[in-house]
Amino acid sequence: MGVMAKPESFDRTDVIEKVTKVFWTKGYNGTSMQDIVDATGLNRSSIYNSFGDKHSLYLDTLKHYKKQTQSASLASVINKTPKLAIRSLFDSVLTDVDAKQGEIGCYITNCTAELSNMDKTTADFLADNLDDMIDMFTNLIEAGKQTGEFKSDLDSKATALYLFTNLQGLKLTGMLVKSKEQISAVIDKVLGDL
Repeated sequence: MGVMAKPESFDRTDVIEKVTKVFWTKGYNGTSMQDIVDATGLNRSSIYNSFGDKHSLYLDTLKHYKKQTQSASLASVINKTPKLAIRSLFDSVLTDVDAKQGEIGCYITNCTAELSNMDKTTADFLADNLDDMIDMFTNLIEAGKQTGEFKSDLDSKATALYLFTNLQGLKLTGMLVKSKEQISAVIDKVLGDL
């Protein structure tokens, strides 16, 4: 008879949230296993047995963050016209600047800057995230074309990529520019081009 695995005596979500903070502030390459041990209070063997290696844990944190931000994004666009929904997604950058979260940037944007060309698994995750964002923007643009908020000849896919590109750029810029007025002026320019 084989040895049964000891049940986990910790909250996985709590551990993932603690580790997310470490990766978010130090980056993937700057985070050591000791940093993860210190943040969670778990020993290395518990971490390896429950989450696998550092890279697997990192992917778990990215998936968790994406799920949280998708929920927040959907909540921010509910019951809004397509144009206002897009505006609220961009206005989240202003909220981050206010909350000082802008100093550490968006977790997924930071991952893109650090690892997108270094690791296939992470690059695949980021490509899926891009596809999801493009789909969301495309659907909002299509809906806005139907309601007359956007020009009917607007190329929805190209405009969706334009919006995604600008949103990501603003998330990076928000780490450096602390003026809500300056960020807001850029948002006005981007959305004014629609």
